[in-house]
Amino acid sequence: MTIKDLTTRIAGFSTSQWIFCAGVFVFVVSYLVWSVWPKPAVDTKHFTETKPAVTAQKVSGPTLTVPLKVVPKSAVEKKFPEYKVAQNSVVVDTAKIPKAPNGGTTITATDTQTGETSTEFKPDPSPWLGFENQNYIGGGMEFNVDGTQKAKLYFKRDILRSKDLHLQVEIQGKCSINGIGGKCEGFVGPNLEWRF
Repeated sequence: MTIKDLTTRIAGFSTSQWIFCAGVFVFVVSYLVWSVWPKPAVDTKHFTETKPAVTAQKVSGPTLTVPLKVVPKSAVEKKFPEYKVAQNSVVVDTAKIPKAPNGGTTITATDTQTGETSTEFKPDPSPWLGFENQNYIGGGMEFNVDGTQKAKLYFKRDILRSKDLHLQVEIQGKCSINGIGGKCEGFVGPNLEWRF
């Protein structure tokens, strides 16, 4: 097909075909704008200062009756070279945070009798309603019972969630790879997933 053939075909579109094309264009442009919508970035190269869940206050009160147990600065800087312990600071605890898709909260406490510090983590529950903008791109193979074999590419985008129920839009294309099963085909539509 040449460009001239293509322009002749486009010029012959009916009103409903033009409306469909305009709708696809608006959808694609809207999607591209939404794709650059700021996402919370996860920085895996640096330590990030966190916001307190409850603000600490200076009070006259518990004092340590024993020396405070600290993690040696050299051990912290050897294990985490990107973290520099401030000159007048000591590290009293480190913690590995378990995987938590919704985030979570830590509490660090110091035992004034032993000088030991410990950190505990509580994952946040899934929100009742929230907007999402996570993208997935992938590919796969289908081996069907009728002997057809198809390669597929897909793009998915999470849009909305309620607790662990996620609504997403999927665009998928499949093509036969063994000559059986006809032409290439495409799919655009919503998916609803329960994630656990």
